[in-house]
Amino acid sequence: MTQAVTANPALASLHDIQLPADVSAWPLALGYWLLLAIALILVVSTLAWWRQSRRAKVARQQALLLLAQLDLNSPDYPHQVNILLKRAAMSYYPRHSLSNLSDSAWFTWLDLDMPNQYQGQWPLLLGQRFRPTGITLVQKQQLTQLSQHWLKHALPPSRQQRQRRSEC
Repeated sequence: MTQAVTANPALASLHDIQLPADVSAWPLALGYWLLLAIALILVVSTLAWWRQSRRAKVARQQALLLLAQLDLNSPDYPHQVNILLKRAAMSYYPRHSLSNLSDSAWFTWLDLDMPNQYQGQWPLLLGQRFRPTGITLVQKQQLTQLSQHWLKHALPPSRQQRQRRSEC
């Protein structure tokens, strides 16, 4: 290379190529800040929704566990199931709307969220709870299945279910 410099004196005055400074990622452009804010809002709202829906199902899960723990051979089994259903319902609905319901009004209230094939069975199973002879073991098993179905499908209530209940 020294031969080229001596051959051409104009090349001696040239300097090496100067590279520009690296392009920095900071500060971010406004569009990236907006995308970051939207992503953060989505993550926070999804976590809040998930937490709220999980919290809403706690009373139902506890009621199902308590129902499974009840003794079928107990003579007051229907009464215990009735108390359990009312306590579970009070976890989701205002106390004043449920506290005065008894017998036929309570059974009608329970039937509001049941499919047609299950409606009308509450009086046969829960309505017999104060009889001295009680109900048979088969009826107790039917009551258990009916109660499980109601707890799984009626709780936690959807907006439509809450609206339907407020209209009654």
